[in-house]
Amino acid sequence: MRLSRTAPLPVRGIPLVLFAVSLSGITVATYLDRIIPIPWETAFVLLLILSQGSAVEVRGDNIVLIYGFGILKQRLPLDSINELSLLSRLEYGTILRHFKAYALTWLAIVLWLLFDFLALKAAGNPIRLYMDLFIIMTSLLFFLSLSVSRKHREILKWVVIASSIFMFTYPYQEWGLRALFPAFIFVLLATLIVRAFQNSDFILLIVRGNSYLLSSEKPEEGLKRIQEAIRHA
Repeated sequence: MRLSRTAPLPVRGIPLVLFAVSLSGITVATYLDRIIPIPWETAFVLLLILSQGSAVEVRGDNIVLIYGFGILKQRLPLDSINELSLLSRLEYGTILRHFKAYALTWLAIVLWLLFDFLALKAAGNPIRLYMDLFIIMTSLLFFLSLSVSRKHREILKWVVIASSIFMFTYPYQEWGLRALFPAFIFVLLATLIVRAFQNSDFILLIVRGNSYLLSSEKPEEGLKRIQEAIRHA
């Protein structure tokens, strides 16, 4: 049985390692290419795709978390689930609080890109310099989404407005009209991120003391189906 519109986040195990390595690798691909000229960015993007959750299924006595379109799977015994809840119902229900390694991966990327942008000047590459700024702003917004509880999600709208204004004005002053199209892309991405976090909820699974996270557009239905599967396990 596949849970409708539900997918795991790469917050533990091999998916988390692939996610951290790929995201970090994409940001340093330019420097790696100077050492060994191979398509680093393509390789890291493929790893990133491999780390992304695609589906959640209940099979027999297990709940199966599927990543990378079925290439990676994590099997969790239903009778080993210690806690099952919606993250929004918890008093301090933020992803940062429960999944520090995942959230701090985003923060580490932001700090590195800030250093690359301010100190290294992206090795003198103007396209890379702008991409640093683009990814910094997108990652900061995503990190904030992971850190703010659903009770305070209204603040994200104001952050999107402020960051969108900045992404139009500062790059325009530095690079002129050619920076406007990427600014539109940023606004689109920022809007999609906020909508995704407002329209979906997260199902928290604790299995043998280890926490897992499922993103779902139908969280109540997903929670009910898992509870039913546990009762019949």
